Amino acid sequence: MQFALTEEHEMIRASAREYADRVLRPHAARLDAEEAFPVEAIQAAARAGFLGLTVPEEYGGAGLGNLHAALLLEEVNAAAASVGVTISVHLSLMSSMLSKHGSEDQKRRWLPRLASGELLGAYCLTEPQAGSDAASLRTTAKRVDGGWRLTGTKAWITSATHAGLFVVYAVSDAAAKKGYGISAYLVPATAQGLTV
Repeated sequence: MQFALTEEHEMIRASAREYADRVLRPHAARLDAEEAFPVEAIQAAARAGFLGLTVPEEYGGAGLGNLHAALLLEEVNAAAASVGVTISVHLSLMSSMLSKHGSEDQKRRWLPRLASGELLGAYCLTEPQAGSDAASLRTTAKRVDGGWRLTGTKAWITSATHAGLFVVYAVSDAAAKKGYGISAYLVPATAQGLTV
C-alpha cells in the first residue's frame, strides 16, 4: 500500500527534528549516563505542543492522528529514546486511552492538563510477580464510599516519579475468570495512599 505524507505530516516531522537537534542531541548521552529524568526536555516538548499532539482539539490538543505521533516519535527516538518512550506512554497509553474510553467528565478534567504538559501521564500495568501479564495481576480494586480503593504494587512505570496522573489496572471482579474482571482507574499523583 502506497501512502504519501501530507504537508502537515512533513511539518510535524520537521518540527520534531528541530526539537531533537536543539533540545535532545546535545544532552542525550549525559542524561543516559546520569540516568536522569529529562525534565527540561519534557517541558520543551510540552511547549512545542507535542504532549497534546493526539488529544482532541476540544480538550486543548492538536487533534492529530497516530501517523503524526509516529513521525514525531521517530525523530525523538533517533536522538534520545528515553524521551521518546516518555512521550509515547503519555500520548498513547494515557491520553489516547482517556480520549477513547474516558467519561466526558474525565476528559474535561484531565485531557487539557495532559495536553498542555501540566500533567505527565503514566501507565501502570506491570507488577513485580507478573511482569506485563495482565491475567496475573494481583492489584485489586474494591468499591468504597466515594469511589474505589486500590491495593497493590506496580513496577517499572515510565515517568512514575514525575507523573501527575496514573492509569492503574486492577482486578475489580475477583470472581471473574482469570484474565477477566480487570478495570482501569485514573489515579492522580496526589491520591491518598499512593507512594512512588
